[in-house]
Amino acid sequence: MLRKIFPVNVNKTERVARVGLGFTFLILTYFKVLPDGVDFYSAFFGALGLVSGIVGHCPVFSLFNIKTTE
Repeated sequence: MLRKIFPVNVNKTERVARVGLGFTFLILTYFKVLPDGVDFYSAFFGALGLVSGIVGHCPVFSLFNIKTTE
C-alpha cells in the first residue's frame, strides 16, 4: 500500500547518503552546534532527508518526474 502512494524513485546509494546526512543534521540540531536561526531549517531538512532515505521516495523528484533508480 505504501509503495502505491510513495513509489521508490531514489537509488540505494542516494538513500544511504540521505539517511546519513539527515541523521547528521538532526544530531547537530539536538546538540545545538548550529546558530539559533538555523536550528529550525536544520531539523526540517534533517527529518526530510531521513524520511526520504528510509522510504525511498523524494517528493521533489516526483514533482519533476525524476527517477534515479534502475
